Amino acid sequence: MYEMSSGKESTRTIEPYGFLHYNEFFYCTGLCANRKAMRIVKLSRMKRIQLVNEIYTVPEDFNIQMEFPKLCII
Repeated sequence: MYEMSSGKESTRTIEPYGFLHYNEFFYCTGLCANRKAMRIVKLSRMKRIQLVNEIYTVPEDFNIQMEFPKLCII
């Protein structure tokens, strides 16, 4: 379960590509299976996490340092 900044909750399936630290918060960047698009989710807004036993592949051309050159990459 993910709580949006508006307070509304939604269920999302994320294929994580990497983690970032910015302004004292941690974020996950990856493919949101629900929206079929790249998203950045704030970890502190994740309310219930359920691991799924599915395999996915991070695209070979994904480079987190190129996508977020000024953020701290974890």
